[in-house]
Amino acid sequence: MKTNWYFAEKKSDDLIEQILLSRGIAKKYHDAFLHPNYERDSADPLTIKGIKEGVVRVRRAIKTKEQIGIFADYDADGIPAAAILWETFHFLALKNGAPDPVTYIPSRQEGYGLNEKGIDELKAQGVTLLITIDLGVRSHKEVAYAQREGLDVIVIDHHLVDKTLPRAIVINPKQPGCPSKFKDYAAGGLALKFAQALTPDEPNFSRWQLDLAAISTISDMVPLVGENRLIAKYGMLVAAKRRRLGLRSLVEAAGIKEGEISSYQVGFMIAPRINAPGRMDHASRSFYLLIERNGAQAKEIAKSLNSTNEERQAECARVLNEALAMIERQGLTNNKAILVAKEGWSAGVVGLVAGRITEKFHRPAVVLAIENGTAKGSARSIDAFHLVDNLEKLASQLTTFGGHARAAGLTLPGKNIKKFYAELLALVDKQITDRNLAHMLTIDAMVMPEQLTIDTIARLALLEPFGVGNRQPVLALKNVIIKATRLVGQEQSHLQLQIGFDHSQAIVKAIGFSMASVAGEIPVGSRVDLAFFPTINEWQGRRHIDLKVIGIRAAS
Repeated sequence: MKTNWYFAEKKSDDLIEQILLSRGIAKKYHDAFLHPNYERDSADPLTIKGIKEGVVRVRRAIKTKEQIGIFADYDADGIPAAAILWETFHFLALKNGAPDPVTYIPSRQEGYGLNEKGIDELKAQGVTLLITIDLGVRSHKEVAYAQREGLDVIVIDHHLVDKTLPRAIVINPKQPGCPSKFKDYAAGGLALKFAQALTPDEPNFSRWQLDLAAISTISDMVPLVGENRLIAKYGMLVAAKRRRLGLRSLVEAAGIKEGEISSYQVGFMIAPRINAPGRMDHASRSFYLLIERNGAQAKEIAKSLNSTNEERQAECARVLNEALAMIERQGLTNNKAILVAKEGWSAGVVGLVAGRITEKFHRPAVVLAIENGTAKGSARSIDAFHLVDNLEKLASQLTTFGGHARAAGLTLPGKNIKKFYAELLALVDKQITDRNLAHMLTIDAMVMPEQLTIDTIARLALLEPFGVGNRQPVLALKNVIIKATRLVGQEQSHLQLQIGFDHSQAIVKAIGFSMASVAGEIPVGSRVDLAFFPTINEWQGRRHIDLKVIGIRAAS
């Protein structure tokens, strides 16, 4: 697929300043962005509509020793968020002699969202106050069912709201009339704000929950700006202290070295292991790992999560290969959106596969796993096509759906797939242009070889954490010389380069992951433009610069 390179206008000779200015961050905000302060920048939790009422109801439940039940989603947003709530209610219960909270996490086979089975199980355990996390804002029928069964309900959910809200206490900054200036919390962020409001005289209690909130925030790919940036940045500092036994065991099982934890490690090493049980069998193991107080038990659970993640990787590769073959066979890249569906696919990995397809072909993708006549799946999109807004228009074909602008889950009868896809294509044809389908690589700054110093690259860490809304910077070198190429990796799929420069004897190493196909286009001695992110690696006490290649083209 053709990639268009877009170079941001040069506005400063200072690399950090250039990157921030190119992203529309005015100079007066640079210090606050680079040096966020938790005390100064944390918003008052009571500005989020519903939290004040929720605090009153939870305190009453604790005081009268009611049984609180938590109903959580099964992903790496909902699970850490549920752990935050459990720890908070456990802390309050201990101080007041109230019972510990109980938790219900549905299996993926039950589908996303609040359901009557879980409500019944919680009621059977004596629950009188039901608190949902990362779900429930569209569950009008299920909330009403819980209330008919005698349960009060608090809904904590960050997803887009429907035209009407469930008749319950709803904690969601996206609801009408919410005065909170910040709207884009993940479920873990909302759980943290609720914990802050419940423990105003114990500020250190919620600070130690920032690690869970950071995992939730980074894994759910909400914009890492505003308070999300604060949560992620300070949460990674808390995580690096490895005070939480379950997280410490998981970090060790993932092979992460002692020291700072990065957003990359959270997003690509920690979160996938938390997600894996929910994708392959049941997410409860991940939840219990995060609240585990026994070191030996935590290591055992972390080890099992590691094994499950390996199974998930194998299943994801299988489904992706079958989906790509189907796309090629049916010529689906001729369409502005791709839909693939098949029996025998694991519903737990279809979201990952949809993401890979969208990344590869730069267009909306829907991947459905069919079982017993029902199709359950996930959709991923590009900026030009808002998923949830458009799924609203296709609601007559769907059983359930929910999500965000670029990611959604959906369920529909298998017999509706063909009509659903036809109507989806009609919508994308009206909204997506050929220009939208071209992959755009935005270069934050063009640099000269002499700017690639250890000190300059180390300063880029001030921009962390990276993610949606604050992507990893992309730099570019023009007219560099290919000195050597080599294919590396277990399947020889990665391209290792040595780069040289005019008027310099310096040689810099670069690696292009999954870029083996480019090798034939860049023979030794050829000149190229290189888009990359620089990293500092240490070997035997010596530090050197490596480049992670993001794009490569013939020298312009």
